Amino acid sequence: MSPPPYYGARITWWGQGKFGWGFELTHDKIYANDETLANAGFRRLEFTDGLNIITVNGLWRGQARAS
Repeated sequence: MSPPPYYGARITWWGQGKFGWGFELTHDKIYANDETLANAGFRRLEFTDGLNIITVNGLWRGQARAS
């Protein structure tokens, strides 16, 4: 069985000052082999369109300190 597709994309925008925004999309598919299905008591496990996760993140840029 080939591994299921998994990919994502992220965009980050830094505004004026220390604040920024991040937008992220992750897509993956889930497959189960026959042994896993039997152990879980299922005959079939299906996610037709996969799993799509979209997040919006607020970012704060700190200042690095010299050691």
